[in-house]
Amino acid sequence: MSQELLESDRDSAQDASDFNWDDYLEETGAASVPHHAFKHVDLSLQTGLTPGMKLEVCVRSEADGPYWVASIITTCGQLQLLRYEGYHEDRRADFWCDLTTADLHPLGWSRQHGKTMRAPEGVREKHQDWEALLEKALAEECSAPANLLELSQRGRDPVELLSAGCYVELQDAVDPGLAWAAEVEENVGGRLKLRLVGTEGLPDTPATLWLFYLHPRLHPPGWAKEHGCTLKPPSGQWRPVGSVFCL
Repeated sequence: MSQELLESDRDSAQDASDFNWDDYLEETGAASVPHHAFKHVDLSLQTGLTPGMKLEVCVRSEADGPYWVASIITTCGQLQLLRYEGYHEDRRADFWCDLTTADLHPLGWSRQHGKTMRAPEGVREKHQDWEALLEKALAEECSAPANLLELSQRGRDPVELLSAGCYVELQDAVDPGLAWAAEVEENVGGRLKLRLVGTEGLPDTPATLWLFYLHPRLHPPGWAKEHGCTLKPPSGQWRPVGSVFCL
């Protein structure tokens, strides 16, 4: 490689490191693309766990490691900010945990597995009758979904979960009251190659299509029944063959 080419590459790298977007926009009078145009980036970082959901977490400050209920306050990728049940609006004891390493479970898990449940010391100081507090929390229907707390699923974003072989429901492009099942054949950075169920063995066109995983026509299995839509194959030139995916 010539000395001139090496110097050119070095100068280019220097120019790139010195580049400043704010200065560029001011000098050119250009406007940056607004943040809301990239909603899919924020959505791709979500794990399915949302503020308000409750779960059971191991209380590390107690010698015997009992479990207690905690609420999700906020999320940041695989990091979750939790607050023990009983602290209400008191944020002083909030703590962060990593989904991939923390000892987290859905409500009811401890009792199902014979684990001890006991309030942390701070909660016991606030609530002498903490057992009643526990019973009330366990009776609420706001548990984090069990499947999202399985070790194999924790911290994985929706793009990773939509692997080949998964099924989704595809809302009809013409009649939104209709939907049909489709299998994910490929996932390329969130772009899903979908094959309509019943078209196995047929050519890709028109049996398959590509959609981004956040497309409004894509839904989880069971969505059509829950929303009063009819499961019906889309109209076209193909005819269903083989077995049909039943919900």
